[in-house]
Amino acid sequence: MNWNNYPEIAEALAKQHSGVDFINIKEEEIRKLVLKLPDFEGAEYPEDSDVLDAILTVWIDIDSDDGEYKAGRYEAYT
Repeated sequence: MNWNNYPEIAEALAKQHSGVDFINIKEEEIRKLVLKLPDFEGAEYPEDSDVLDAILTVWIDIDSDDGEYKAGRYEAYT
């Protein structure tokens, strides 16, 4: 998994970190959580900072939809 796999990253984060305060989480915190994922093999920083926003958007969506990711909603980030 690398930064381009933001939906999969968001799903993994949702499984490992339920109950996150989405209002106060910072991009740096998201980046650090991603780097700790066991299947993550990407660079230390994403090439595009919008990737962190995409991860957060999908993560919030998964959290609000009881763990379901709706594929196709986030093509604007790819």
